Amino acid sequence: MSRAVGTSSWADEDDRVSYRRSPDELLAELLATLRTEAPFELGRQPLSPAIVFRAAYSGTEAWYAPQAMTLDEQVEGLQVNQAGIDKLHTWLAEKRVVYGVNTGFGGTGVFNKGLDDEGLRRQQEVLIHGLLVHAGGPTLPASTVRASMIVRVVSNLLGVSALREEVMRLLLRLLQEDVVPLVPMKGSLTASGDLVPLAYIAAMMQDTDDDRVQVQWRGRTMSARKALDELGLRPIRLEPKEGLALVNGTSVAAGAGCLAVVQGLNAYFLSMVLTALANCAVRGTLQSYHPFTAEVKPHAGQVYAGRLIFNLLHSVSDRLVKKDDIRGFAPAHDFRLWQLTYPFRCATQHLAPEYDVLLGTYNDLGIEINSASDNPLILNDEHRQFIVSGGNFLGSTIARDMDKLKVSIHSIARLVHAQFKYLVRGVEHMISATEHETVRERFIGPHVIPLSSHPADNMGFQGVEIYMDALLSEMNQKVGPHSSTYLPSEMENQAIVSMGLAAARGAQDIAEDTNYCLAGHLLAICQAFDLTTLPGDVVREHESKRTNAVIENPRAEELGHLRAAYDFVRRECGIPTVFTSTRMHTYMDELVRRIERLDLLSYLFEHSIQPALADDAYQRYGRQPPSP
Repeated sequence: MSRAVGTSSWADEDDRVSYRRSPDELLAELLATLRTEAPFELGRQPLSPAIVFRAAYSGTEAWYAPQAMTLDEQVEGLQVNQAGIDKLHTWLAEKRVVYGVNTGFGGTGVFNKGLDDEGLRRQQEVLIHGLLVHAGGPTLPASTVRASMIVRVVSNLLGVSALREEVMRLLLRLLQEDVVPLVPMKGSLTASGDLVPLAYIAAMMQDTDDDRVQVQWRGRTMSARKALDELGLRPIRLEPKEGLALVNGTSVAAGAGCLAVVQGLNAYFLSMVLTALANCAVRGTLQSYHPFTAEVKPHAGQVYAGRLIFNLLHSVSDRLVKKDDIRGFAPAHDFRLWQLTYPFRCATQHLAPEYDVLLGTYNDLGIEINSASDNPLILNDEHRQFIVSGGNFLGSTIARDMDKLKVSIHSIARLVHAQFKYLVRGVEHMISATEHETVRERFIGPHVIPLSSHPADNMGFQGVEIYMDALLSEMNQKVGPHSSTYLPSEMENQAIVSMGLAAARGAQDIAEDTNYCLAGHLLAICQAFDLTTLPGDVVREHESKRTNAVIENPRAEELGHLRAAYDFVRRECGIPTVFTSTRMHTYMDELVRRIERLDLLSYLFEHSIQPALADDAYQRYGRQPPSP
């Protein structure tokens, strides 16, 4: 992490985080972060969206093992911060004008030189309690609040906010004890920071009887004061500037953004694996992903997606994916389209922009969560002593990144949805009649059921399709921009605002719905693969018995690197092939949960993605001339 401001140059530090990484490098870092149980030293190690994601889901939900978060007394920012606090009190004694300390706030920031020490403390309390305006309604998920808490501690640790060490340690202790305040979901402009939500985080540390200050702790909802009492912790009373130090910042939007971008990376990689696997189900072709297409249109994202999908498919048996057309000139196979539809053939072009959006957003958030998003900022070193009123609390970078991320994840969902729609309409015409094992009654009918089934006995994926259609329709509304559709606020003082938290919440919502689409598509692909590759007598036996079962499919080995995706569904999750009517949610819920926790992505990274990226097939075919 960068040293405290004023102690050394940002430009020449060797220990500054490098954000120039490929998607697979980011993914490797993310998955390694989720597995580690080593203590994390705030202030000595830089935050990353991966670290924030892990901390956010290490609480009551218990996705990941608890990880100790420590704050070392030797952290340089603490010494710089204390010197800044001392300097602040000197300035106040000299009756200098310090915004938000001996003035009002925002559009009413008038100097009040008559404030004594008690008045200066009281003003910070007035700020916090004046922002507790929530009148009921939905609250932020506990995961988002945890993410916000850790980001806020790191922002204050830079040493420019004049927040006492004991306040930072109390906030960190509450995070470690999994005391999570109930924070209103709505009401932040992310302009003068996330004022309202951060006020609820600040208020839980104070001695207050306000019944709006509630927390969740160990499965119970209680007053903040009761939680502090049960933990044997003393509430704090704010000193001059400390109210602003806690609420003037982008920490909630940035925390929510970290959770959204990790889910975006999750959807990005899963969509590429599912695109390759779907090609196997419909007996696709490698030609759509030929290196030459990216050679003459070399967008970084197109090259990356093309390489991964090509190498995944290259490991597949020729019986599933024909490779004799890879040199050009597609041969005429009976009952086979010469070109796949756009959701398959144009997948790498469609996914190309997501490469840039995800890398850029991850990088920007890495800067934001390791920065001071506060106002005013104190600089107190051997050369300069002053306090600056600026605008680091404005979350425009977050907002614009989240607007782009919404479009990006929505675009991934549309790709997955389009491929799924192709499967559920019936893909009989895609299956080559040259496969002698394939008989007509085993061709896939509508909603991915055998043609020999009757809709009265087996609705297949009909309900899943309807649900996914509804999700995509809602996404079409949610994807609109937040950063450019706002109202000026606070007596026109906040005439430009970012709406960063609203945009991040929108990205989280879209990612959540996309996870369902990924699960539905993966189950449909595995169903299609089984119905076209299992021995015919096995299919007929289970249909006649009206049984759904996990069956050892001897042709699964033909999937090469992609077998891991099939095995995860059938072996890891125990989800059967559907031969008769069933409650699909019993299967969907389990897979969605494993997707959102990144269990599936972790499994595929080890068994599919890494082996495929290490394969040189893409480069090899790119260099070889076509056969005569």
